[in-house]
Amino acid sequence: MTELTLIGIDPGIRDTGLVAIKLDSLRLTLQVTTQVWSGVVTKDGWSIKVDPDFLDEVDSFVEHENMENAATFTFVEGFRPRGRDMMQDKNMTTLVQAINTAIKGSKIVDNTGIKKTVTEPLLKLFGCQRFSATHHADLKSAARVALKGGIDIPPLNRILSDYVRDNLNGTPWSVGSIQTL
Repeated sequence: MTELTLIGIDPGIRDTGLVAIKLDSLRLTLQVTTQVWSGVVTKDGWSIKVDPDFLDEVDSFVEHENMENAATFTFVEGFRPRGRDMMQDKNMTTLVQAINTAIKGSKIVDNTGIKKTVTEPLLKLFGCQRFSATHHADLKSAARVALKGGIDIPPLNRILSDYVRDNLNGTPWSVGSIQTL
């Protein structure tokens, strides 16, 4: 596998962020693409509704990446109810499950301890330490989720490790683009 795309999604009630990190170990290139959706969850009486157009857009984005690169892996940040705001907990749980259901093959990533694994210097090395402002730095969080998902799968971890090693040893990969859709 010479090309790899890691997609991380940070679901949010106000903003939902997506970051796609494309690595080409043959051409030694990195490309980062981001997208943000706002207000994708609404309340209808006692029901929570996730915008079906949003789910279609997210699924279409992932499908497009799959068509361009068969080695595409999608990770959705998990959510644990905290019990402080029952409605917000229900909104978040519904949103995470709706995204995970809409994107076939996606995997929910537990974010417990994620900042210890995907550190600020690692985010910086991948060009993912700063993005345009969202409500809770959703794009930065989505990048963490993408990298954490890749780190946890040994064959993907090897490609990520090659990128890190090359960049630290003086053979930097070129950054194709960092693009916001």
